[in-house]
Amino acid sequence: MEKGRLVFPSGAVYEGQHVNGVPQGKGKETFPDGMIWEGEFVNSFIRKGKIHFLDGDVYEGDDIVTDSASLSYVFKKGSSCKGKMYFKNGSIYEGTFVELKPQRKGKMTFPDGTVYEGDFKEGKPHGKGKKTYKDGKVEEGKWKNDEYKGKGLFG
Repeated sequence: MEKGRLVFPSGAVYEGQHVNGVPQGKGKETFPDGMIWEGEFVNSFIRKGKIHFLDGDVYEGDDIVTDSASLSYVFKKGSSCKGKMYFKNGSIYEGTFVELKPQRKGKMTFPDGTVYEGDFKEGKPHGKGKKTYKDGKVEEGKWKNDEYKGKGLFG
């Protein structure tokens, strides 16, 4: 395994471990549009690490599958993985992702200290969950498309 800098015809620049000019092992790839992948590469694809998106969001986790032909990120269609997303608005989601959207079980911490823990669908609270506000008030029960469908606040 070699270590060094590779420049691809697309303009992407990779720095790190590689085998015969193919990213393999620890490294960092910077794309012409500014997106950055850093972490563990297998046959030129990032599999574990961080993706820095153009909008300022950062994903960190495992089981990343990327589409180098379009120089964009995707998660394998229909597959899920667990990780953490740091959103530019200050929110942090930790849990299951399906195609880069919070899905199934997870925890979202908002900048104001509010925490929602429970089911997600298409990136929003949906299903059973519990939202705890900074002042200690709690909404627990059913959620639909980010709206609480329970009986009110308690706590």
